[in-house]
Amino acid sequence: MWSTGCHFAELRPMSARTLFKKHSVCPCSGGKVWQSKSTSVKFSKREWTDWLSKIKTFYSSKSSSPVFAHRPSDNRNYLNVEIGKFPVTALFDPGANISIVGRSGMYFVNALNLIPAEEHDICQVTTADGAPQSVLCSVILPVILNNQKFALKCLIVPSINQALILGMDFCKLSKLSVNFAKNSYSFENKCVTIASVNVIKSENDLGPLEKYRLQKVVSLFQTLSSDKLGHTNLIVHHIDTGDARPFKMRQYPISPALKVHLNEEIDDMLNKGVITPSNSPWCSPMLLVKKSSGEYRACFDGRALNKVTVKDSYPLPLIDSILSSLRDAQFLSSVDLKQAYYQISLSPDSQPKTAFQVPGRGLFEYKKMCFGLNNAPQTMQRLMDSLFPSGDNTIFAYLDDIIIASPTFESHLTALEYVFKKLKSAGLTINLEKCQFCRPSLKYLGFIIDAGGLRTDPDKVSAMLNYPTPKTTSDIKRLIGLVSWYRRFIKDFSAISAPINNLLHGKKKGQPIKWTAGAEDALSIIKERLTTAPVLASPDFSKPFVIQCDASMNAAGCVLYQECDGLEHPIAYASRSLTKTERKYSVTEKEALAVLFGIEHFRPYVEGTHFKVITDHHSLLWLKNLKDPAMRLARWSLKLSQYSFDIEHRKGVLNVVPDALSRSIDLIDVKELTPDTWYSEMVKNVRKFPSKYPDFQVQNDCLYKHVRHGFKIDSNLSEWKLVIPTANRLKILKENHDLPTSAHFGISKTLARITEHYYWPKIKQSVRKYCLNCNVCKANKSSNQARMGLMGSYKMINFPFQLISLDLMGPFPKSKQGYKYLLVVSDWFTKFIFVHPLREANAKGVMNFMENNIF
Repeated sequence: MWSTGCHFAELRPMSARTLFKKHSVCPCSGGKVWQSKSTSVKFSKREWTDWLSKIKTFYSSKSSSPVFAHRPSDNRNYLNVEIGKFPVTALFDPGANISIVGRSGMYFVNALNLIPAEEHDICQVTTADGAPQSVLCSVILPVILNNQKFALKCLIVPSINQALILGMDFCKLSKLSVNFAKNSYSFENKCVTIASVNVIKSENDLGPLEKYRLQKVVSLFQTLSSDKLGHTNLIVHHIDTGDARPFKMRQYPISPALKVHLNEEIDDMLNKGVITPSNSPWCSPMLLVKKSSGEYRACFDGRALNKVTVKDSYPLPLIDSILSSLRDAQFLSSVDLKQAYYQISLSPDSQPKTAFQVPGRGLFEYKKMCFGLNNAPQTMQRLMDSLFPSGDNTIFAYLDDIIIASPTFESHLTALEYVFKKLKSAGLTINLEKCQFCRPSLKYLGFIIDAGGLRTDPDKVSAMLNYPTPKTTSDIKRLIGLVSWYRRFIKDFSAISAPINNLLHGKKKGQPIKWTAGAEDALSIIKERLTTAPVLASPDFSKPFVIQCDASMNAAGCVLYQECDGLEHPIAYASRSLTKTERKYSVTEKEALAVLFGIEHFRPYVEGTHFKVITDHHSLLWLKNLKDPAMRLARWSLKLSQYSFDIEHRKGVLNVVPDALSRSIDLIDVKELTPDTWYSEMVKNVRKFPSKYPDFQVQNDCLYKHVRHGFKIDSNLSEWKLVIPTANRLKILKENHDLPTSAHFGISKTLARITEHYYWPKIKQSVRKYCLNCNVCKANKSSNQARMGLMGSYKMINFPFQLISLDLMGPFPKSKQGYKYLLVVSDWFTKFIFVHPLREANAKGVMNFMENNIF
């Protein structure tokens, strides 16, 4: 393989006779070339033709052909050029002074009947690692880039696998300017994207001729990759709202700063022809959501429109039947459409129903099928079925994902050409970076497909296989609760889990435990049983799916399962840790994030079907009917609007599996706590005199304290608490008082949260001092001190208007008459109230009213 960063360091003269004896074909790394003086040797045309014949014969031997493949991890730059009539993906290395034709490029040289230059240098090149490489001769190549032809002089180095390496001499010849930051090059003031190395992800044992033929087919697909959106005339999307009357929803407030981003998005969609100005009686709100990259995206809020849309019953393909047809495939390719929904137009009568307003710019409507519409997946599948009928056993399309599976290389190329012709005739464009060609294996719809059949995607069971080893009795109880949920599927469950249960004997809640070899073997067996049949079942796409979600302080977990004969059969597990920002979310937002994570993770299973989501957070029942959503919740709500599902609440005690998965990720590494003098001395004494300190234990280099009477309602409870060094106590106080999830609780509640897990001397005094000195609490919390006594008794009121009270309210939005304030006058005797509008809240207006109406 070509190694990035290893350049040619030296060129040495060598005779032609020596070259013919010494040149060999072997893997090589190279790149940067320095040219030096050398002898000049001439080849006769006959000698050149004979040598090329030998090379061609050598290449025809597939067994001796090394495999050259662009790996996903390859971060080098490539240019798509043509050598005569042959398309070539050339390695672009501006650090090389001279361009080089490698071993694979000899096929094109032979096919074009090129002969050596009349004067050429015969040199030996030495790579940076000191390995000499033989240079055969030089040749003039007809290179075509961006429809411009160049006569490029190249060295021929047979020991290099890469077909063509373009160096600095090509940059000077073609006046090419490269921007590596943007992954593009400028050529005659035109910006063109550099070829992605992920375009061909081939790991099959292909010879040079086969690789050339594959590259030729791939170059056809490169013509379908464009910055412009494709457009198909084969189908239009129709929104059937029945007898529903047009509705007009108010636009959500958008700050002036965000209006700039919204206008940019509107201008971009106008330029692409996605939207157009409208006079529609319908009006839905438009949201501006922030992407993870920091950019903003305008999103159509189609939830109200989806409620009145008649559901399309067009069936999506049975995933099980697709997977069954892929079992014996030797060659696999996948093609991904670029913004597939935007390549389908809306019917003329449906466009007004997608109208939305933009503050200050009026009303717009979609011309293309936008994201978030209920029946969009059905329309997409109807288009794919018209292009690739189900009778073909080599081409399968599930929504915008197209997969080609063939038993032979010849049939695979034929199928690829057929797909290209169909997509081109339909006017569709592709996302070339996400396409994969001629692979021996692919990840598709949650499975790994290869010649050996179907394999389970490791991501399905990674959450269970990576379940951490328990460290305390509480961790063991959580693990037992998790596996007991499926104990009915595990034969001899009690006997298998006995070594783990035995660790709880004689132990108190939260006490550290010593993990044994027997317990480790039992945990390994349980993991294996939980991630294989019959526990981990294959999906049955004729039955509805259920996603069960839960979130903890540090992670989110979910499980996908189906009910069969009244039993819950899990299909896949998933969990992930929360980021530093996500850990600051409110409890409701964390639970909503867990739902979003579960649905998007299991999208290949549930997309296009009606499924159920189970959560232990009752407040999430409003998620699909969110009113005036904030930016983060708006983004999540719109993402979920394209799925058809019901949310069901289940009590936390019954939500065992996702709860255990979400708590299996512990972000607090107690080994990283910085010890202080008291802490280090205590650890030293406990280890040296354990009988002298019965209430302390050292486990995994951490100190634990046995608290007999903790600060709890039930004072009989006793647990082992982690002792916190002085340097880390402030962090614990902030996490349990300042964070949004802690809500700036008072002294008692903050103390209860901390003592649930931690201990340090004088912990109550520390919590009290921290809470009393919290600036946020001082500014926002009312005093809990008893109110001061009254300054004397109330005066006796005997007649109306003997005593009155006045107060001003406002400012309010200005009325047509210019009023902004209200003066309220109350009579203490009759409780009668006067309310009078004022233009200004001043003494003059108040006195005028009092003199004219009261006195």
